[in-house]
Amino acid sequence: MIEFTKSELDDINFISKVQILTNEIIQDLNPDEVYLFKVDNWFDTKWLNFSGKILGALGTWNYDDESRIPPFSPNRIIEQGYYELNELKTYGKQKSNLQVHKKQPAESNLNRRIVDVSDSAIFVWYSSNTIMNGQGSLMIYPVENEKCQPFYVGLRKSKDWDIIDAPGTNKKMLEFYLERSKTPYNNG
Repeated sequence: MIEFTKSELDDINFISKVQILTNEIIQDLNPDEVYLFKVDNWFDTKWLNFSGKILGALGTWNYDDESRIPPFSPNRIIEQGYYELNELKTYGKQKSNLQVHKKQPAESNLNRRIVDVSDSAIFVWYSSNTIMNGQGSLMIYPVENEKCQPFYVGLRKSKDWDIIDAPGTNKKMLEFYLERSKTPYNNG
């Protein structure tokens, strides 16, 4: 199981929900690698498939397996983790030599296709500061055989953390993952 970190600024129920969703997706897709990034503060759906800026001003988005590494500034990445599937079919935390988020000109991101990083990986970004914001973000880019179908999950705090937005995926599937995680078979 991949564990997400919590600080005093993070709502434990948000962290729990996005951790469950991520681990259920990892269980289904069984990638060789998992890259996990905790982002400073909330980010919205505009980050989904965002490639970068042209001429420093015009935003561009790519679709159809042309997804680029989301160009978060390195100073927004609070923590990052890299995990590899081992011979026991569990994920062990490893040191990665790959610098996913680089300080570079915006135009340079336009050439950083995520499918060029790995042919079997899940890249996960989740937001911090959820107590104050009352909303949170989860963005997942699953890569398999040079294909990537990324999606975004927006959550808002009410009685519980409700999924309010899920472009790129099916909200019912996300709810299925949350229910499935409660079954004894799945936990053992």
